[in-house]
Amino acid sequence: MKGLILTLVLTLVGGQKQDLEPVFHMGKTYLYGYESVIMHGLPDRGLAMAGVRLTGKLEISRVSQSNHLLQIREPKLEEHNGFWPMDPFIPSLRLSETIATCLSQTFKFEYTEGRVGSIFAPEDCPILCTNLVRGILNMMQITIKKCNIFYSKLVKCETFLTCPQIQKVLVHRIIVYLGYGSMVNKYCAQTLLCPNQLLQPLHDLATEATSKADAKDMSLALKAIGNAGEPASIKRILKFLPTFSSAAVSLPSRIHADAMLALRKIARKDPAKVREIALQVFMDNTLAPNVRMMACVVLFETKPALPTVAAMASSLLTEPSLQVASFTYSHMKALAAGRIPQLYKLSSACNIAIKLLSPRLDRLSYRYSKVIHVGDYSSEYQVGAIWRFYLMNSPSTMFPSDIITKVRGYYANTATDIIEVALRSQSLAKLIRKKNIPFAEYDTYKTLKELGKTFLGWKELPPEDPLVSAYIKVLGQEIAFVDIDKDAIQQIMMHLTGSSDWQPVVKKVVEEVQRGISGRWTLPAMVGELRHIVPTVVGVPLELGLCGAAVAHTAADVDIQMSPPLSDNFRPTQLLETKMDIHADIRPKAYFHMIAMMGINTQYFQSGLEFHAEFSANTTMKFDARINMKEKNLKIETLPCHQEAELAAVRSGVYAISRNMQEEDSEKKSQLLPKGEVPGISDQPFQPPERSSRPGSWKQSSIPSVISKGYQQGSEEAHHHSAGRFYTRMFCKKFESLGCSTCLSLKSQNSAFLRNTYLHKLVGELDAKITLKPVHTDADIDKIELEIQAGSKAASKIIDVASSGSKEEEETSPYEDIKAKLKKILGIENVFTASNKTRRRTKRINRDYKTADTGLWAELSAPHLSSSSSSAAASSADGKEPGNDHKKDEIRQSVKKRGSKSSSRSSSGRRSGSSSVSSASSKVCSSSQEDHSGDRDCSGHSEYSKQQVTLPVYQLWFKPADEQGPGREILNSSISSSSSSAASDEGISRAMSQPKFLGDSKPPILAAVLRAIHKNEQPTGLQLVLYTDTQPWRSRIQVFVSSITRPSRWKLCADASVINYRKVSGSLKWGKDCQDYQIATQIATGQFAAYPAMQMKLEWLTVPSIIRTTARWFYSLLPGVAYVLGYSLRQQLGPSHQATLVMALTSPRTCDVVFKLPELTIYNRAIRLPLPFPSRPGTPVSTLPSSDWNVFSQATLSLIESFKAHCSVFQNTITTFDGVEFNYSMPANCYHVLVQDCSPELKFLVMMKRLEESADLTAINVRLASHEVDMYVSNGLLHLKINGVQAPRDVPYTSNSDASILISSEEEGLALKAPDYGIDKLYYDGHRLKIQVAFWMAGKTCGICGKYDAEKEREYQMPSGYLAKDAVSFGQSWIISEDSCAGACKLQRKFVKIEKAVGFEKMAAKCFSVEPVLRCVEGCSATGTVPVSVGFHCVPADSAPSLERQLRLGQKSEDVVSSVPAHTACSCQHQPCPASAPAPTRS
Repeated sequence: MKGLILTLVLTLVGGQKQDLEPVFHMGKTYLYGYESVIMHGLPDRGLAMAGVRLTGKLEISRVSQSNHLLQIREPKLEEHNGFWPMDPFIPSLRLSETIATCLSQTFKFEYTEGRVGSIFAPEDCPILCTNLVRGILNMMQITIKKCNIFYSKLVKCETFLTCPQIQKVLVHRIIVYLGYGSMVNKYCAQTLLCPNQLLQPLHDLATEATSKADAKDMSLALKAIGNAGEPASIKRILKFLPTFSSAAVSLPSRIHADAMLALRKIARKDPAKVREIALQVFMDNTLAPNVRMMACVVLFETKPALPTVAAMASSLLTEPSLQVASFTYSHMKALAAGRIPQLYKLSSACNIAIKLLSPRLDRLSYRYSKVIHVGDYSSEYQVGAIWRFYLMNSPSTMFPSDIITKVRGYYANTATDIIEVALRSQSLAKLIRKKNIPFAEYDTYKTLKELGKTFLGWKELPPEDPLVSAYIKVLGQEIAFVDIDKDAIQQIMMHLTGSSDWQPVVKKVVEEVQRGISGRWTLPAMVGELRHIVPTVVGVPLELGLCGAAVAHTAADVDIQMSPPLSDNFRPTQLLETKMDIHADIRPKAYFHMIAMMGINTQYFQSGLEFHAEFSANTTMKFDARINMKEKNLKIETLPCHQEAELAAVRSGVYAISRNMQEEDSEKKSQLLPKGEVPGISDQPFQPPERSSRPGSWKQSSIPSVISKGYQQGSEEAHHHSAGRFYTRMFCKKFESLGCSTCLSLKSQNSAFLRNTYLHKLVGELDAKITLKPVHTDADIDKIELEIQAGSKAASKIIDVASSGSKEEEETSPYEDIKAKLKKILGIENVFTASNKTRRRTKRINRDYKTADTGLWAELSAPHLSSSSSSAAASSADGKEPGNDHKKDEIRQSVKKRGSKSSSRSSSGRRSGSSSVSSASSKVCSSSQEDHSGDRDCSGHSEYSKQQVTLPVYQLWFKPADEQGPGREILNSSISSSSSSAASDEGISRAMSQPKFLGDSKPPILAAVLRAIHKNEQPTGLQLVLYTDTQPWRSRIQVFVSSITRPSRWKLCADASVINYRKVSGSLKWGKDCQDYQIATQIATGQFAAYPAMQMKLEWLTVPSIIRTTARWFYSLLPGVAYVLGYSLRQQLGPSHQATLVMALTSPRTCDVVFKLPELTIYNRAIRLPLPFPSRPGTPVSTLPSSDWNVFSQATLSLIESFKAHCSVFQNTITTFDGVEFNYSMPANCYHVLVQDCSPELKFLVMMKRLEESADLTAINVRLASHEVDMYVSNGLLHLKINGVQAPRDVPYTSNSDASILISSEEEGLALKAPDYGIDKLYYDGHRLKIQVAFWMAGKTCGICGKYDAEKEREYQMPSGYLAKDAVSFGQSWIISEDSCAGACKLQRKFVKIEKAVGFEKMAAKCFSVEPVLRCVEGCSATGTVPVSVGFHCVPADSAPSLERQLRLGQKSEDVVSSVPAHTACSCQHQPCPASAPAPTRS
């Protein structure tokens, strides 16, 4: 820790001053004086410190060639606790006597030529005395022989591993083996070579687990070996990686991943060896993607040089797995952006690599694996940290299957993994799918089994059981992990209720709660303890420790009465018809205490610094509640506040401590900061001023007045005292209607006045607490009641708070209906009125707050704005109405004129007027630097685009997508951008003439009343009323909060609406009749220059002082924050009451940002988005969503649709599940496997063929369970057959099997839905076929539609797993062979050979295809062919076997690629067939 003092003073008296190495002669005794001092504290004067001083006399004599004797005379130990060097050291008599007892003995040591060898101490000598002797002898030696105590402990632990009690319990085995690995790592870190016998128990566990094929023990062994982190274990680890061991191929991929992770800690000792292994695993395309991504993580942790990074980048250019490519590329980008000095070389190498890879991999979406990186480094403190998320997607899941997050800290030239947490999952979709469907018993399962035999090399996907595993590492050591599989989940359910069904669980919980809850529960917990011990030259250990403990206590008495009682045939929906009466008295408490310590910690004494932090929370919840689920009513009653109670408190402090274990009550604790002035400190920055008792004296404090002022005005009491280093504050808020107040008190004292560093800010004391206090009221409060009513009865709970004093002097309505009464009850009759009446009232209101400066940045505004405001107020006072149409037209004309002639703006008054109306007028286009409100309605799109091209980004205009849409005036003209002009008054008027009150046409959906019940008095409190209106193209919500305390007229009115999914607008008003303060906001889509954009706008008229104060503080930070983030700034005068943020999508991966404030514009261009915007690959920027794009609906739909898989066939164009489009002409009458379930369940099969009578017509055959569905066109009509029986099209068909099937008419075709099988929807109309499968089928399909695994580079995968070289070969590989005589398809796939001699390796050879090619059956001749590219395996011409023996050519190497003709149509005039042929079959 920077700045901490650790001093040692050694004094030698009587020795040879000229020699560097003491020389001792036989027969002589040498006498030395010894003194050592250790002090703990900060290097600044005036702060308390703690330390010890050891003095004594040393007698050293030589007794042989290398043996010497040491005796210590008069040892004396003194303690210091106070302000050094003013306060003296105080002798500790008892402790000196204890130390003298052991140090007065004779110690023997070996000494030769400046080197101290073994030290021999008496058997009963304490460890502390031995270490002190080592420290004394340390001053005249180079090395001291290390002891082997820790090694002996490890030897004893080996027998502990084989203890039967440990072996029986899995949790104990995990803890013991992981702990043993950590102990081995700790011991071997101090030796050059780690003894093999220490690692042998871990190696034996790995060997035994492999022989038993026990995956859980394999994982445990690898994790323990990883904790040990010794290079001697590399050979054992390689046996679990298929790249180096063929026996490991059959192991689960998670074991392969564990093996890679076990190499991470070994990489710190042997990075070159681990780098070589990780690179080979990374390059092995046969391994699972997640294993290769783990290898990428390990590889980069070895800090590879540029050649290795370049090799990785080169391989990614042809990488078939986009998951691996995306993960590695994003990892390189994260490293390239790093600022850690230790990684500069790696960052530079990655920066070069990403420039090579960005054209291919930069636009990959969130469907692919990513690395997210957050980090920073402080050069001043030489400290930094990196927080990384490794998101590894699996081909069989839509979401990351492996998530690893890690925090690594850096200090100076060291790095430490602080914490790492990982979560893995596989096949979790099985847990949410419908259970107990016997797919294996259906005909489809058997059909697909037989079909797989006809495809050469076809294999089912291996079964995967649901699994969730997690582990946690602290300081690089794995301390715990857990594997939860399907059996474990079912066992937990059975243990809880005796059933694996969840409904009995709910019933049992409800019954237990209904019996009542009463008891006291206390849970003490050791949150954690970390200790790091460093030896010192004195011989005493320096400890850095952190420990925390927590205690949670709850006392509860809860009685619940439920009616009607639960029935035997319980269903969770019955809870929606119940009534519950609850009487509860709950008193939860929590306490947390953390201590951080730096100093000496021995069994005899302690000396150092301690940081104490305490948190306590204490509350009481005593209430009665009545819940009526059927009536949607909740009522809660509780007692008011009668006495002061502390709800929560935080206390912290740093102390210099000294403890003597030999003497009771000897603890000395000094605060590092003195209570008063410390004499002798000359570098005090200033003398504390005297506290003034006059009001407003807080302005002289050291705290910025701009912040203090805001809290002063917004609180009941604000007390501030500055003494240079100490201050106190109290913030209180009264709730008189409820009879209570809440206060936050702060007391703080730190040493930042000495030096402004984080360490000095931490050193001191902090005391903060939140208290609840009673408030005296005129009438005593009996109880506090909260009632919430939802549904149709909400209106009946609204309390009438209208008073005659709120009526306006105007003609009353000729009738009083329910709507008018409701407005009056809510006190909002002045909010929703006709515009002519509103303007008349607005004029009076404006006169009130035009006399004062109400702008949020008013104190920062330009002088001419203030003068203009005064003139506007004067004109308003003269009675001129600002909102008339004639004046509005004049404003528009003047602005247009100034927009075309910007040079005419010379006077400040006209400039102010232009700024004022810029946002109020919706028909203005201007390019001045002062008039950009961010919302323009420009006439003429061509003129708009032309102007936009030549302007800098901070002057571009945002053009809304829905300029004339309903409700546009809610924001654009609601509140003026300046309070200084007539246009401003118009904006205020239109803000108050809000659209209609929803209560005129809709009843409230929710009413809530919080009230205090008084004796013989009216209730006081608040009420809330909620209205909603949902229409196809518009949704709206209104919320009204009002005080029911008379004569208060405080109210809050909130209004929000979504218009055509293109615009979201809202307003918030509060104060007296919702007229004191106003804020409006809007989010809209549109166009920014030529790009689709979204604008977020905030406008205000008047806001409370606390908001102004916070805004000024935020405003002062913006320039510095923008500079750090790389944004550009421009001082530019804008509307004084408006802030606008525009984000424009310039490409799927970049955006422009412009943030406009009243006097400042912050902007940046081409900001990289963390993930690309959802779009199809290759989409040009010009075709991205334009100004009329519904961003709110389209973005959501685009995101949802991107998770769904669609495959379509139209004519010869086929689009796969992964979005790959290709052309393929199907041979007539031959069924192709379009898509099938390739998982072990074999749930469905969809086949398709082209009809011979028309190239545009197709027929499909669907196999589901025991159903065979045919859809085809005959004589121009669409037909449907189910199990060979003609079915009507207009009548929906529903199956009666365990899994539902629905077939119905849709548009001009048929739709089939079978979600339990994995088919969400299949649509067929004779020409076009579309199929959508469930998300949990990802990675489990095969056929022409692909595997749905996002691996587009491997889309042309044949049944054998071989990648076809073109679309034709791929499509033909999925043709289903039929009986050559009875079937309509006369094509079958055969191996072929090249009929001419081929020069191969300079010798004649014959070559056979490694994959079969489409050929006509025997007796038929080809009438149509198409060239296809095929790989061939070649052998010498004189030794080539016959073609019939090449049944396993698919496993041969590919030597030559050649184009051969594939048959697509046949003529069968001489086909040798028997007289009668069996019925055709497609299985």
